[in-house]
Amino acid sequence: MRAGRVFYLLGRVIVVVGAAMLLPLVCALFYREPDAYAFGLAMLLTCSCGLLLGWLCRSHRQEVMRKRDSFLFVTLAWVLASFFAGLPFLFAGSFDNMASAFFEAMSGLTTTGASAMADVEIMPHCILLWRALTHWLGGAGIVLLFIALIQPGSNTGEGAVILKSEYSGNVLAERVAARSEENAAAVFRVYLVLTAACILALRLTGMDLFDTVCHALATVSTGGFSTKNLSVGYFNNPAAEWVIAVFLFLSSLNMALYYLFFVRHRFRKVLRDNELCLFTIITVVATVLITVSLRQNFYQQEGWLYSLRLAFFQVASIISTGGFATADFDQWPDLARLLLLALLFVGGCAGSTAGGIKVNRFHIAFAGAGAQLRSVIRPHSVHKVHYNGHAVNQDALYAVGVFIFLYLMLAAAGCLLLTMMGLDWLEAFVAALTALSNVGPGIGSMGPVGNYAAVPALGKYLLSFLMLAGRLELYTVLALFLPSFWRR
Repeated sequence: MRAGRVFYLLGRVIVVVGAAMLLPLVCALFYREPDAYAFGLAMLLTCSCGLLLGWLCRSHRQEVMRKRDSFLFVTLAWVLASFFAGLPFLFAGSFDNMASAFFEAMSGLTTTGASAMADVEIMPHCILLWRALTHWLGGAGIVLLFIALIQPGSNTGEGAVILKSEYSGNVLAERVAARSEENAAAVFRVYLVLTAACILALRLTGMDLFDTVCHALATVSTGGFSTKNLSVGYFNNPAAEWVIAVFLFLSSLNMALYYLFFVRHRFRKVLRDNELCLFTIITVVATVLITVSLRQNFYQQEGWLYSLRLAFFQVASIISTGGFATADFDQWPDLARLLLLALLFVGGCAGSTAGGIKVNRFHIAFAGAGAQLRSVIRPHSVHKVHYNGHAVNQDALYAVGVFIFLYLMLAAAGCLLLTMMGLDWLEAFVAALTALSNVGPGIGSMGPVGNYAAVPALGKYLLSFLMLAGRLELYTVLALFLPSFWRR
């Protein structure tokens, strides 16, 4: 194992995290907030640690990581990024313990949106901006951002190995360029354009500039951190709700499709994409069913448009794993809550900022189940599974099945452990599921109008682990627990 190369690159990633603290530092100085020192100290400490680590391992800078090394690098990059990103919360007094600060940072970087802050509205502007910025950095992908900006021009193939480790469970990822560095840069450019468009659209709805920036960063990253305790519902701004819901949907699509559509002009390929079609169908059907449920059982006096707006916003928020809220959906009719719970499993599209199992895996799993059932009826016939016009081999089918199994087992294990820590079993199950799916709000005390402040320290570390596992598509993190991983 090339540990020296791993830690050399980790030093560079840590410096990127430290450099990102400059923006909230400037924000603190602009608003004349005393917490500027917290970001100054955290930035100094983070950059110093990163530079020192890089300097100590400088003799390994010409080495090239292999697949096993990249698994360790990617996992440690996210853990260390979360640790250093949590320092401003700790230094500013937002939290009085590292468990909560680490949880908040991990939730931000993995775009989960679960908050341990009991009252976000008393927080200074710089802290609120930093929370939104961790979303945006994590949505781009700490390692993808690193490949796009820090490692351009590398011909060693190391970028491809690293990128595959960050998205290890994605068996059918769409590419737009032959080289991984160019692919990462193209996706990042799409991300920047979506962010700028969302900021402009929200500003046109009349939202305050600071709130606009924070919510746009959290929307495009499908994160969910808001500047208000009542989330987007605080603003009572229907136009802003429609804008956020639309951009949550757009950000849940494979970023590569935008590049193929607008740059490569591969219109037919994009519009016929199986995952895009299925994702759109699921969103529309869920929105219609919840709208009818709300109109008939909950909002009978407000009209159909009101129910449609609330339904579409919450469907887009959950399926995108954004986690924003405009209403306490924990009080909605059973059908609406059941559908939202189902959407927790689905998630967004592969190659997007969304979490969850991903729509492409559901497409392949259902197609594989259909083929298996047909083979029972006609055992001598050949029944192939197709995805986007191509036959899916048995290895890909097997990988999808294993991923879904591991996903459910991790959610069950998380539920069991959280229940042992004193949480209600149903709240524990939904909390574990939302952490693994990178959604954020659960139910009950951790619902859309609640928070995770009361979760014990050990529970916050457990949920942070689930967030990381979900963000890295399970395999990269779980591989580190195999004894064979550490053998020569």
